Amino acid sequence: MEKKNQQKKITQENTVEIIQRGFSGLEKKLNGRIDNLAEMVQRGFVDVETRLGARIDGVEQKLGGRIDGVENRLNGVENRLNGVENRLNGVETRLDNVVTDISDMRKEIVKKLDQKIDQAEFTKLEKRFDVLEEVAVKQKKN
Repeated sequence: MEKKNQQKKITQENTVEIIQRGFSGLEKKLNGRIDNLAEMVQRGFVDVETRLGARIDGVEQKLGGRIDGVENRLNGVENRLNGVENRLNGVETRLDNVVTDISDMRKEIVKKLDQKIDQAEFTKLEKRFDVLEEVAVKQKKN
């Protein structure tokens, strides 16, 4: 039994030392594995960042191209609208001139009609005077 107690004493005394030696090797192994794991995670994040960056750049280029295309089309539409506006301004000016001409022509027509009516009335009056003169002459003779 004493042998067992001796072994037990040795074991108990050295247990702390044995555990410390066991953990020191384990700590070195774990530190190496943790470092490897950290490097792998870092490479994974860098790879994901690189791929996402490339995708974002691609999408940005596509959107930029589309936006430029839309901007060019809008500029074309704006230019065409400006051309239409200019043509409409020309039409408006011509219509204003036509309205002015029609107004002037109306005034002239009214003036000529007034002259015609005045002349027609004058002719009627002249005929009446002639008739009245004839009547007056006939009455004097009678």
